[in-house]
Amino acid sequence: MLTAPRGRRRDHLLVTVVGLILAPVLPALAGLSSESALAGHLPLALLYLVLLTAVAVGAQSLFGARSSLGGVVAGMTALVMQIVILLSSDGADIVPFPWARALIPTGMTLIEVGVLVGGAWGMRIARRAGRAEARGAIRLATDDARIGVTPAAPPARRRDHIASLLVMASAVAFALGALQCGYAELVRGEGPANAFVLLAVPILLGIGTIFTGRSTLGARVVGPLLTLAGLPAFMSWTFPGLPGRGLYERILPDDPTAITFVATGVLLTGIGWGVHLARREGRASELAALRAGVFDSTL
Repeated sequence: MLTAPRGRRRDHLLVTVVGLILAPVLPALAGLSSESALAGHLPLALLYLVLLTAVAVGAQSLFGARSSLGGVVAGMTALVMQIVILLSSDGADIVPFPWARALIPTGMTLIEVGVLVGGAWGMRIARRAGRAEARGAIRLATDDARIGVTPAAPPARRRDHIASLLVMASAVAFALGALQCGYAELVRGEGPANAFVLLAVPILLGIGTIFTGRSTLGARVVGPLLTLAGLPAFMSWTFPGLPGRGLYERILPDDPTAITFVATGVLLTGIGWGVHLARREGRASELAALRAGVFDSTL
């Protein structure tokens, strides 16, 4: 006897609320961390950074286990925030907080849009892939039990892993490079609208994170490496002797603490874990459904 699949209305409602809260919380923690680092208060800056990591990874894990709708809601909320900034005649000065006025020219909100929306789509793809893997495992077990039938090996994922790493690394490099093409001047009201930057950054990051649906290797490698790459500049305001500060000042003239590197790496790491959980949840739920005679086509 077939039974109805479990309703997901509560899951959708929960992740929607979390997504609405997540969009402003992520840049707030990143901005407070950057402000503390710039003032030389490294312990406080690291505390905010740990909180940012916990919030990002925790929220994406929730979205991966429950519903990717939360990532879409968070990304769209960040997009609304970005539009408000762009439409304001005061630009970054529209916000009353000093840390926010310093963070907005770095492009963190634009980064958030691409990463969150792309990550949500990647979760959707991964959950479907997990369900396909479960069905394949059942077929494999059935074929293996038949006398005289040699079961086909499951498809290798090596190409997906390599492609994920290359696509993510390229997308992040080009997106962060595009941010240096007049975005800071735009949000300060010092330059004309630049459609290239406004479109290239979220699209590139969206492509990179969508590809996590095939493999999370790119996000789980590039994310931590990007964070580590930004830490010397992040810590140099407490330890001026650290090498590389001059290089970062040339690469990121509007981001003295390299918070775009650090925070983007944290976001990508969270996306990687969330998509991994989505694939695992899809596989587990499909196996349970097949064994119980439940057929659920929702995502």
